[in-house]
Amino acid sequence: MKDIHRTPKLTQLDLNLLHLFDVVYRERSLSRAAPLLSLTQPAVSHAMARLREQLDDPLFVPHGRGVAPTPLADRLAPSVRAALSMLEESISHLREFDPARDVQRLTIAMHDELEVLFLPRAAERFRSVAPQIRMSSRTLDRVRTRSELAQGTLDLVLDIAQPPEAEIQSELLIAASWCVLAAKTRRKIDFAAYLAARHAAVLPHIVPRSIEDLSLVEQGYHRQVDLYCQRFETAARIVASSDLLLTLPRPYAELLATTIPVRIVDLALPIPSTAAHMYWHKRRDADPVLSWLREQVRNIFVEARSTTPL
Repeated sequence: MKDIHRTPKLTQLDLNLLHLFDVVYRERSLSRAAPLLSLTQPAVSHAMARLREQLDDPLFVPHGRGVAPTPLADRLAPSVRAALSMLEESISHLREFDPARDVQRLTIAMHDELEVLFLPRAAERFRSVAPQIRMSSRTLDRVRTRSELAQGTLDLVLDIAQPPEAEIQSELLIAASWCVLAAKTRRKIDFAAYLAARHAAVLPHIVPRSIEDLSLVEQGYHRQVDLYCQRFETAARIVASSDLLLTLPRPYAELLATTIPVRIVDLALPIPSTAAHMYWHKRRDADPVLSWLREQVRNIFVEARSTTPL
Protein backbone atom coordinates (compact mmCIF):
# COMPACT_ATOMS: atom_id res chain seq x y z
CA MET A 1 0.00 0.00 0.00
CA LYS A 2 1.23 3.47 -0.87
CA ASP A 3 2.22 5.80 1.93
CA ILE A 4 0.00 8.87 1.52
CA HIS A 5 2.49 10.83 3.61
CA ARG A 6 5.01 10.46 0.76
CA THR A 7 3.02 12.84 -1.48
CA PRO A 8 5.65 15.46 -2.34
CA LYS A 9 5.31 19.15 -1.75
CA LEU A 10 5.73 21.47 -4.73
CA THR A 11 9.16 22.55 -3.45
CA GLN A 12 10.28 18.93 -3.57
CA LEU A 13 9.29 18.42 -7.22
CA ASP A 14 11.55 19.07 -10.19
CA LEU A 15 9.17 21.20 -12.26
CA ASN A 16 11.06 20.31 -15.45
CA LEU A 17 9.75 16.80 -14.99
CA LEU A 18 6.17 18.06 -15.27
CA HIS A 19 6.89 19.32 -18.79
CA LEU A 20 8.36 15.92 -19.61
CA PHE A 21 5.29 14.23 -18.14
CA ASP A 22 3.01 16.44 -20.25
CA VAL A 23 4.78 15.54 -23.50
CA VAL A 24 4.91 11.81 -22.75
CA TYR A 25 1.23 11.85 -21.77
CA ARG A 26 0.32 13.54 -25.05
CA GLU A 27 2.54 11.36 -27.26
CA ARG A 28 1.91 8.06 -25.40
CA SER A 29 5.49 7.13 -26.27
CA LEU A 30 8.89 7.83 -24.73
CA SER A 31 10.61 7.50 -28.12
CA ARG A 32 8.26 10.04 -29.76
CA ALA A 33 8.56 12.37 -26.77
CA ALA A 34 12.37 12.36 -26.77
CA PRO A 35 13.00 14.54 -29.89
CA LEU A 36 10.24 16.94 -28.82
CA LEU A 37 12.10 17.41 -25.54
CA SER A 38 15.53 17.59 -27.23
CA LEU A 39 16.58 14.53 -25.21
CA THR A 40 17.64 10.98 -25.94
CA GLN A 41 15.23 8.17 -25.11
CA PRO A 42 17.45 6.91 -22.25
CA ALA A 43 17.46 10.43 -20.80
CA VAL A 44 13.64 10.52 -20.96
CA SER A 45 13.46 7.12 -19.28
CA HIS A 46 15.83 8.26 -16.52
CA ALA A 47 13.89 11.48 -15.92
CA MET A 48 10.58 9.60 -15.87
CA ALA A 49 12.03 7.23 -13.27
CA ARG A 50 12.80 10.23 -11.05
CA LEU A 51 9.23 11.52 -11.38
CA ARG A 52 7.81 8.07 -10.66
CA GLU A 53 9.86 7.95 -7.48
CA GLN A 54 8.75 11.42 -6.41
CA LEU A 55 5.06 10.63 -7.02
CA ASP A 56 5.26 7.00 -5.89
CA ASP A 57 3.38 5.79 -8.97
CA PRO A 58 4.41 4.10 -12.26
CA LEU A 59 2.57 6.90 -14.18
CA PHE A 60 2.93 4.99 -17.48
CA VAL A 61 2.92 1.27 -18.25
CA PRO A 62 3.96 -0.50 -21.47
CA HIS A 63 1.15 -0.72 -24.03
CA GLY A 64 1.71 -1.95 -27.59
CA ARG A 65 4.61 0.05 -29.02
CA GLY A 66 4.12 2.87 -26.56
CA VAL A 67 2.85 3.49 -23.05
CA ALA A 68 -0.52 3.94 -21.39
CA PRO A 69 -1.17 6.28 -18.43
CA THR A 70 -2.08 4.97 -14.99
CA PRO A 71 -5.21 6.31 -13.24
CA LEU A 72 -3.04 8.76 -11.29
CA ALA A 73 -1.48 10.05 -14.52
CA ASP A 74 -4.96 10.54 -16.01
CA ARG A 75 -5.99 12.57 -12.95
CA LEU A 76 -2.79 14.59 -12.95
CA ALA A 77 -2.56 15.38 -16.68
CA PRO A 78 -5.30 18.06 -17.00
CA SER A 79 -3.92 20.06 -14.07
CA VAL A 80 -0.35 19.82 -15.34
CA ARG A 81 -1.37 20.91 -18.86
CA ALA A 82 -3.43 23.83 -17.52
CA ALA A 83 -0.58 25.01 -15.27
CA LEU A 84 2.01 24.74 -18.04
CA SER A 85 -0.32 26.51 -20.45
CA MET A 86 -0.76 29.44 -18.06
CA LEU A 87 3.00 29.66 -17.56
CA GLU A 88 3.67 29.52 -21.30
CA GLU A 89 1.12 32.27 -21.92
CA SER A 90 2.59 34.49 -19.19
CA ILE A 91 6.08 34.12 -20.64
CA SER A 92 4.88 34.68 -24.20
CA HIS A 93 3.38 38.01 -23.17
CA LEU A 94 6.80 39.25 -22.06
CA ARG A 95 8.05 39.67 -25.61
CA GLU A 96 6.57 40.30 -29.01
CA PHE A 97 5.92 37.23 -31.13
CA ASP A 98 7.98 37.06 -34.32
CA PRO A 99 6.56 34.38 -36.65
CA ALA A 100 9.65 34.47 -38.86
CA ARG A 101 11.89 33.65 -35.89
CA ASP A 102 10.01 31.93 -33.11
CA VAL A 103 9.46 28.19 -32.84
CA GLN A 104 5.86 27.32 -31.96
CA ARG A 105 3.71 24.18 -31.94
CA LEU A 106 0.09 24.94 -32.80
CA THR A 107 -2.78 22.48 -32.60
CA ILE A 108 -6.09 23.11 -34.37
CA ALA A 109 -9.12 20.82 -34.26
CA MET A 110 -11.04 21.05 -37.53
CA HIS A 111 -14.27 19.89 -39.06
CA ASP A 112 -13.23 17.45 -41.81
CA GLU A 113 -14.50 19.56 -44.67
CA LEU A 114 -13.04 22.79 -43.26
CA GLU A 115 -9.64 21.10 -43.12
CA VAL A 116 -9.84 20.59 -46.89
CA LEU A 117 -10.46 24.32 -47.40
CA PHE A 118 -8.01 25.62 -44.80
CA LEU A 119 -5.01 23.35 -44.38
CA PRO A 120 -3.48 23.43 -47.90
CA ARG A 121 -3.63 27.24 -47.91
CA ALA A 122 -2.26 27.41 -44.36
CA ALA A 123 0.65 25.09 -45.13
CA GLU A 124 1.64 27.19 -48.14
CA ARG A 125 1.34 30.47 -46.22
CA PHE A 126 3.21 29.29 -43.14
CA ARG A 127 6.16 28.00 -45.19
CA SER A 128 6.90 31.56 -46.24
CA VAL A 129 5.84 33.73 -43.28
CA ALA A 130 6.37 31.37 -40.33
CA PRO A 131 8.89 28.64 -41.21
CA GLN A 132 9.40 27.67 -37.55
CA ILE A 133 5.71 26.96 -36.92
CA ARG A 134 4.81 23.31 -36.40
CA MET A 135 1.09 22.83 -36.92
CA SER A 136 -1.03 19.79 -36.09
CA SER A 137 -4.56 19.21 -37.35
CA ARG A 138 -6.69 17.21 -34.94
CA THR A 139 -9.93 15.31 -35.39
CA LEU A 140 -12.79 17.36 -33.97
CA ASP A 141 -14.30 16.01 -30.76
CA ARG A 142 -17.05 18.39 -29.68
CA VAL A 143 -17.50 16.65 -26.33
CA ARG A 144 -13.94 17.60 -25.33
CA THR A 145 -13.51 20.89 -27.19
CA ARG A 146 -14.20 23.22 -24.27
CA SER A 147 -11.93 21.42 -21.82
CA GLU A 148 -9.10 21.09 -24.36
CA LEU A 149 -9.24 24.79 -25.21
CA ALA A 150 -9.22 25.62 -21.49
CA GLN A 151 -6.28 23.29 -20.82
CA GLY A 152 -4.31 24.56 -23.80
CA THR A 153 -4.07 21.19 -25.55
CA LEU A 154 -5.97 22.88 -28.38
CA ASP A 155 -5.13 26.37 -29.60
CA LEU A 156 -8.05 26.85 -31.97
CA VAL A 157 -11.13 25.07 -33.30
CA LEU A 158 -12.60 25.42 -36.80
CA ASP A 159 -16.15 24.16 -36.93
CA ILE A 160 -19.63 24.84 -38.23
CA ALA A 161 -21.70 27.10 -35.99
CA GLN A 162 -22.10 25.78 -32.44
CA PRO A 163 -24.18 27.03 -29.47
CA PRO A 164 -22.41 29.87 -27.58
CA GLU A 165 -20.50 29.12 -24.37
CA ALA A 166 -19.51 31.63 -21.70
CA GLU A 167 -15.74 31.02 -21.79
CA ILE A 168 -15.40 30.37 -25.53
CA GLN A 169 -14.92 33.20 -28.04
CA SER A 170 -15.89 32.80 -31.67
CA GLU A 171 -15.62 34.59 -35.00
CA LEU A 172 -17.50 33.95 -38.23
CA LEU A 173 -15.19 32.85 -41.03
CA ILE A 174 -17.50 31.94 -43.88
CA ALA A 175 -21.20 31.67 -44.69
CA ALA A 176 -21.87 29.58 -47.77
CA SER A 177 -24.94 28.85 -49.86
CA TRP A 178 -25.78 25.34 -51.04
CA CYS A 179 -25.60 23.98 -54.57
CA VAL A 180 -25.79 20.64 -56.36
CA LEU A 181 -23.17 18.44 -58.02
CA ALA A 182 -24.19 16.23 -60.92
CA ALA A 183 -22.44 14.14 -63.54
CA LYS A 184 -21.36 16.20 -66.55
CA THR A 185 -23.66 14.12 -68.74
CA ARG A 186 -26.71 14.96 -66.63
CA ARG A 187 -29.39 17.06 -68.34
CA LYS A 188 -30.59 20.39 -67.04
CA ILE A 189 -32.05 20.13 -63.53
CA ASP A 190 -34.82 22.24 -62.05
CA PHE A 191 -36.24 21.96 -58.54
CA ALA A 192 -38.94 19.47 -59.57
CA ALA A 193 -36.29 17.24 -61.18
CA TYR A 194 -34.14 17.66 -58.06
CA LEU A 195 -36.91 16.33 -55.80
CA ALA A 196 -37.64 13.43 -58.15
CA ALA A 197 -33.96 12.41 -58.46
CA ARG A 198 -31.95 9.91 -56.44
CA HIS A 199 -29.39 11.45 -54.10
CA ALA A 200 -26.12 10.87 -52.30
CA ALA A 201 -25.58 12.69 -49.01
CA VAL A 202 -22.87 13.19 -46.41
CA LEU A 203 -23.95 12.25 -42.90
CA PRO A 204 -21.68 12.89 -39.90
CA HIS A 205 -21.57 10.14 -37.30
CA ILE A 206 -23.09 12.34 -34.61
CA VAL A 207 -26.35 13.29 -36.32
CA PRO A 208 -29.20 11.06 -37.51
CA ARG A 209 -30.16 13.23 -40.50
CA SER A 210 -28.34 15.60 -42.83
CA ILE A 211 -28.74 19.38 -42.61
CA GLU A 212 -30.21 19.61 -46.07
CA ASP A 213 -32.81 16.90 -45.40
CA LEU A 214 -33.87 18.57 -42.16
CA SER A 215 -34.30 21.88 -44.01
CA LEU A 216 -36.23 20.31 -46.89
CA VAL A 217 -38.59 18.45 -44.54
CA GLU A 218 -39.27 21.66 -42.61
CA GLN A 219 -40.40 23.20 -45.92
CA GLY A 220 -42.63 20.21 -46.71
CA TYR A 221 -40.31 18.61 -49.31
CA HIS A 222 -38.94 15.08 -49.49
CA ARG A 223 -36.14 13.51 -51.53
CA GLN A 224 -34.84 9.97 -51.92
CA VAL A 225 -31.33 9.42 -50.55
CA ASP A 226 -29.87 6.14 -51.82
CA LEU A 227 -26.32 6.54 -50.49
CA TYR A 228 -24.80 8.09 -47.37
CA CYS A 229 -21.06 8.84 -47.27
CA GLN A 230 -18.69 10.21 -44.66
CA ARG A 231 -16.98 12.73 -46.95
CA PHE A 232 -18.02 15.01 -49.80
CA GLU A 233 -15.07 13.90 -51.95
CA THR A 234 -16.20 10.27 -51.85
CA ALA A 235 -19.78 11.22 -52.68
CA ALA A 236 -18.65 13.50 -55.54
CA ARG A 237 -16.61 10.72 -57.16
CA ILE A 238 -19.66 8.45 -57.05
CA VAL A 239 -21.87 11.20 -58.50
CA ALA A 240 -19.44 11.69 -61.41
CA SER A 241 -20.26 8.24 -62.79
CA SER A 242 -23.90 7.84 -61.75
CA ASP A 243 -27.30 9.52 -61.90
CA LEU A 244 -27.12 10.55 -58.22
CA LEU A 245 -27.10 14.18 -57.14
CA LEU A 246 -25.07 15.63 -54.26
CA THR A 247 -26.13 18.72 -52.31
CA LEU A 248 -23.31 20.57 -50.55
CA PRO A 249 -21.98 24.03 -49.60
CA ARG A 250 -20.61 25.83 -52.63
CA PRO A 251 -16.96 26.20 -51.48
CA TYR A 252 -16.62 22.41 -51.31
CA ALA A 253 -18.33 22.06 -54.69
CA GLU A 254 -15.93 24.53 -56.31
CA LEU A 255 -12.95 22.72 -54.84
CA LEU A 256 -14.12 19.25 -55.86
CA ALA A 257 -15.08 20.33 -59.38
CA THR A 258 -11.42 21.20 -60.07
CA THR A 259 -10.35 17.55 -59.83
CA ILE A 260 -13.51 15.47 -60.32
CA PRO A 261 -15.55 15.44 -63.58
CA VAL A 262 -18.78 16.90 -62.18
CA ARG A 263 -20.74 20.05 -62.90
CA ILE A 264 -22.17 22.55 -60.45
CA VAL A 265 -25.90 23.18 -60.65
CA ASP A 266 -27.23 26.35 -59.05
CA LEU A 267 -30.74 25.90 -57.67
CA ALA A 268 -32.79 28.08 -55.34
CA LEU A 269 -32.77 25.47 -52.59
CA PRO A 270 -34.73 26.16 -49.38
CA ILE A 271 -31.66 25.44 -47.25
CA PRO A 272 -30.11 28.13 -44.99
CA SER A 273 -26.49 29.09 -45.58
CA THR A 274 -24.00 27.08 -43.57
CA ALA A 275 -21.68 29.09 -41.33
CA ALA A 276 -18.17 28.19 -40.18
CA HIS A 277 -16.50 29.81 -37.16
CA MET A 278 -13.21 29.70 -35.34
CA TYR A 279 -13.32 29.19 -31.58
CA TRP A 280 -10.78 29.87 -28.82
CA HIS A 281 -10.72 30.28 -25.04
CA LYS A 282 -11.30 33.84 -23.83
CA ARG A 283 -8.32 33.54 -21.48
CA ARG A 284 -6.10 33.65 -24.57
CA ASP A 285 -7.60 36.76 -26.14
CA ALA A 286 -4.38 38.73 -25.62
CA ASP A 287 -1.97 35.88 -26.33
CA PRO A 288 0.29 37.24 -29.13
CA VAL A 289 0.77 33.82 -30.73
CA LEU A 290 -2.95 33.08 -30.81
CA SER A 291 -3.73 36.61 -32.01
CA TRP A 292 -1.32 36.06 -34.90
CA LEU A 293 -2.86 32.64 -35.65
CA ARG A 294 -6.40 34.04 -35.68
CA GLU A 295 -5.29 36.74 -38.10
CA GLN A 296 -3.79 34.11 -40.42
CA VAL A 297 -6.95 32.00 -40.31
CA ARG A 298 -9.08 35.08 -40.94
CA ASN A 299 -6.97 36.10 -43.96
CA ILE A 300 -6.98 32.59 -45.42
CA PHE A 301 -10.78 32.47 -45.38
CA VAL A 302 -10.98 36.00 -46.82
CA GLU A 303 -8.84 34.76 -49.71
CA ALA A 304 -11.06 31.70 -50.07
CA ARG A 305 -14.15 33.90 -50.28
CA SER A 306 -12.51 36.11 -52.91
CA THR A 307 -11.72 33.15 -55.18
CA THR A 308 -14.89 31.14 -54.61
CA PRO A 309 -18.41 32.51 -55.18
CA LEU A 310 -20.43 31.81 -52.04
